[in-house]
Amino acid sequence: MDQKNERTHEDAPTQFTPEILHVLVNACRTDTQKNTVKAVFGNQGIFTHELKLYANNPHQLSKGVNGRIAKVGWSIIKKEDMKRSASWRWYLVPVGANAIGGE
Repeated sequence: MDQKNERTHEDAPTQFTPEILHVLVNACRTDTQKNTVKAVFGNQGIFTHELKLYANNPHQLSKGVNGRIAKVGWSIIKKEDMKRSASWRWYLVPVGANAIGGE
């Protein structure tokens, strides 16, 4: 993968387990929340336009999702991609790692 398409985040865990996904999905209330968590879980650094395949308004939805998954120690953050104008990348990180800039 070349540098400009790199989808990692310095504070995002590198190893996700099926158990973590199971806990996160169970914390969600709606199918849209669950699908959003699955999309970010499987695609760290997913772009907003890609996430819109799962949610009409990812920014608003992430607030509701974060309220639920924070209870199990996780958060979805967004970070502006400086290489692409007006584009955001979305990451799933442990609570506390969102201090790096995001929601």
